[in-house]
Amino acid sequence: MLELSKVLPEWQTEREICVGSVLYSDIGKTFYAGLGWHPFSNNNMHIELPPRIRTDTREARSLYADDLEELCKEDEILIRSQMTSKKFDRDTRMMLVPDHDHMLWHHKKEEFVCERLFGKQPTVKGAITGQPGNRVWVIWTHRFYQHPESASSSNTLYILRLVIEDDFDISQLSPDQEHDAVRLNRIETQASALRAVLECAQAEAQEWNLGHVNLWHPTPSVYGLLERMDLPYQRVDRENEGIASLLWYGEGSGKEDTIEWMGNEKFGWC
Repeated sequence: MLELSKVLPEWQTEREICVGSVLYSDIGKTFYAGLGWHPFSNNNMHIELPPRIRTDTREARSLYADDLEELCKEDEILIRSQMTSKKFDRDTRMMLVPDHDHMLWHHKKEEFVCERLFGKQPTVKGAITGQPGNRVWVIWTHRFYQHPESASSSNTLYILRLVIEDDFDISQLSPDQEHDAVRLNRIETQASALRAVLECAQAEAQEWNLGHVNLWHPTPSVYGLLERMDLPYQRVDRENEGIASLLWYGEGSGKEDTIEWMGNEKFGWC
């Protein structure tokens, strides 16, 4: 790994410079840190929801493979705008681009596995609700670690990417703003939309007999919306698996004190 870290800055850099290397450690936080890949503690949180049959009639429609490429392009435009316009605690910020190639990697993997296990492939790749400018959508993947009929299944529906177009950070509301009717309506609309797509994910997990629905690295805004709904979930701080780690080649320490790593969701794990 030390030799690899020396090669990476100059590898495949004909069109772009290499600013860093990302890995997700499944052996805790210390081994790779000793080789230069520093764990980002704030990025190793996720929420876990149980599978369940969807009984709500909130409007949300399924996403299929043909829907994703255009949504990923729109997502990238939104990300670039947010990264340049929002206020951040640190001067340097980074994010892996949740492009269509990332989604394809996960989906081709799930299709191969499901075809071998069940003789069929998942066709629903996510869910979306709302009108352009106010949409909320999720893209997911099915992951099997154990036999599909295992009683204590760790098989999981991972939300690869959650997008809230009109993303409004509730945690930044002042006491005066908390009673602003316009802002409250905006927040309630977001909460209803988020619940709708998460319930679609839970129903998909139920259909495929998956034990959990996991959403990596929820933002303060997402946590705020979750607190406004009666959707059971639990927070998980990963200590040993899926530890987001960064080897930084740019200026600064390359640790959390100098870099804000945004959107560290499951799509980046590959």
